Amino acid sequence: GRWHIVRSSDGRYVEGDWGFPAALPVPADYDGDGKDDLAVFCPATGMWYIQQSSDKTLREQHFGWFPCLPVPGDYDGDGKDDIAVYEPGEGRWSILQSTGGFTTRLFGWFEAQPPWSARR
Repeated sequence: GRWHIVRSSDGRYVEGDWGFPAALPVPADYDGDGKDDLAVFCPATGMWYIQQSSDKTLREQHFGWFPCLPVPGDYDGDGKDDIAVYEPGEGRWSILQSTGGFTTRLFGWFEAQPPWSARR
């Protein structure tokens, strides 16, 4: 994919290609250096590709499955964004914590069956 970035430090516009077709952009501060990292998530494979801004290394992580949505954030408060996915059909949040832990929780308005009976 093509990235268009206006740097907050100097207002300079930069652009470049990073990622691939069908990948979703998921920039966040995965390495905790205070700068967002370039990152993409591939919904078909559940792969995350993160170019860490601190040392420019590429991190590849499998976490997720179709039809999960990527929802990165600092869920454990350690200053590093965690890899996380939300599964809308289940109402399930799954979080791979940067500290190495893993958690999954049902949260949301999803119900397997409607609270009323169907009538014709």
